[in-house]
Amino acid sequence: MSDEKRPKVLSCVSCRQRKIKCDKVAPVCTQCLGANTECEYPSRKPTRRAHRPRQSELLDRISRLEKIVGKANPAKLKEVNAALAGHAAPTQSTSRKATADVPEPATEPSPVLEREISTDIADTASRYLSVEFWGHLCEEVEGIKHALDEPSEADDDDDEGDDTSPESRETSYWDGAANHPSGFLFGNPSYHERDQPSHPPRDMLLRMWSIYLRNVDPLMKFLHRPSLTEEIQLFANSSSRTISPSKHALLFCIYFAAVTSLSDEACFVQLGQRKSELASKYRIHAERALAAADYLANPNLTLVQAVTIYVTMLRSYELSRSVWVLTSMVVRLGQTLNLHRDGDGHNFPPFEAEMRRRLWYFIVVLDIRGAEDRGSDSILNKNSYNTNLPTNLDDELFGPNMTGPIAPQPSPAENIFSICTARCSSTFGYIAHPQAAEVAASEKPLHTEEELINHVRSLEDAFIHTANPSNIVSVYASEVARIVILKLWLIVQYPFSAKSTIIPLRASRETMLRTAISVMELVEAMTSGFWADRFAWWTRGYMQWHPLAVALAELCIQTEGELADKAWTVIDRVFPTWKHSVADSSKGSLWRPIRKLHRKAKEARAGSMMKDLQIADAQPRSRPI
Repeated sequence: MSDEKRPKVLSCVSCRQRKIKCDKVAPVCTQCLGANTECEYPSRKPTRRAHRPRQSELLDRISRLEKIVGKANPAKLKEVNAALAGHAAPTQSTSRKATADVPEPATEPSPVLEREISTDIADTASRYLSVEFWGHLCEEVEGIKHALDEPSEADDDDDEGDDTSPESRETSYWDGAANHPSGFLFGNPSYHERDQPSHPPRDMLLRMWSIYLRNVDPLMKFLHRPSLTEEIQLFANSSSRTISPSKHALLFCIYFAAVTSLSDEACFVQLGQRKSELASKYRIHAERALAAADYLANPNLTLVQAVTIYVTMLRSYELSRSVWVLTSMVVRLGQTLNLHRDGDGHNFPPFEAEMRRRLWYFIVVLDIRGAEDRGSDSILNKNSYNTNLPTNLDDELFGPNMTGPIAPQPSPAENIFSICTARCSSTFGYIAHPQAAEVAASEKPLHTEEELINHVRSLEDAFIHTANPSNIVSVYASEVARIVILKLWLIVQYPFSAKSTIIPLRASRETMLRTAISVMELVEAMTSGFWADRFAWWTRGYMQWHPLAVALAELCIQTEGELADKAWTVIDRVFPTWKHSVADSSKGSLWRPIRKLHRKAKEARAGSMMKDLQIADAQPRSRPI
């Protein structure tokens, strides 16, 4: 009896439903014993003798697939592509306008096009990957899919290792995280799956949350501080520390943000460890937590909040183009949740509608800042979303349980900075990216100097004249508004692209140089002194290369005078430090032309000074009596 092959015991019904590993201990497995649930083992169905025909069917289908794919000769694909390109070239320019208005069908080519192609390249018909080929291929793959969907005894073992259900993600959170593609999209060469991420001890967890509230939350107001503080305190005081995968990811992104917002010295004093070590640790933990929550395939509001925090802080952590690339992912995740089409938010409860619009407009800010950082086009334009601006309101004045409408408060609220950056980004992007302005229908296009002045005055009235000196966030928002207003004048005169949305202003070169200097001085002041310990991470995150380039260009012409002397004093201060915070570092493609411009401006100034010396030496000197 011992030599006979015993039938394999199947997992109990409870473990199979929960998608967890069953140790198959009789009469009650360990998982059911711990969960105090009924443990019932299913009886095995009678063995069917259908395995051989099923395998034969699969082999036949695979054989037919090989024959179909064999018709595609890779060596002659270039010839086919060349023939197709030659056929399409004459009609491309003439059909461009028509295709702009009429969407192209996404199903299959028209019969006329098929006949034209077959006529023009009849000699390659046997090698052309036609609709017939794809039809046969899809038919065969669909057949294989149906065949593989049939149950078998081996499915039981495969299912035990499948942790894709929500229940499984709750009980064994980190299992299978490496199998998600989400973990490999952050561009982190240090990413690994070796150590299981763990939350910090209670005191350190609460300290990092406090740091986040002080340094990050005032500038990124899309988390609700009161309700999240209550959740974090419950989590920190809990012995089991059970929380959803989305909240796990959000917490690790908060840890990463808190550490990144600190200086090296402040991090060591407040957290007792070096910033480089802690930031690297929690960056990887945040990436693993996001991957385990499967943020790409199953996004929700909490996960998009977490990803937005991660991508925003990543720009302060490193200089690579990862942030620029990942910003498009954040935009798509927001669009997946339809954050951009909320309108006035009447389809959602008041609290949820407000949190959605706060998150969406920060994504808009992230897009504009990323485009400015790289000198590229923005992803979004004002015609692509209709969500209302966030409400000027403190977090304590609304919450998840409110049912009535949300009304703004008269004085600057806690989220005044977010409202300021949202409005500034909207106007800034509209002017800096004319391809977006061309189709914008939400407001009148900015085509005259007077209209631009009206927009500038509205920003001044909303954020500068009403700034509350006792509210540090309000004062910081007013400084940002000043910088944006000055940069608007620079962009109109020196646009990012050849096509401008504004008629060139009547401004002298001295005015442009003075404006560029003012921007650099304001930015320099915001990264030191009064703001340094809290918000310098935000200001340093995006080096103002455009005003610097404008100033250097003007200094190639304006080589002398008090204004030129002042400009060089400012440039000599910022140039050595800004090259370390520019995108892709000082060796990147953005800094190289600035470095050349800097050298040319210095040569022009030196040449002017040398000319003055020569003129002075050439003047006759009076002889002593």
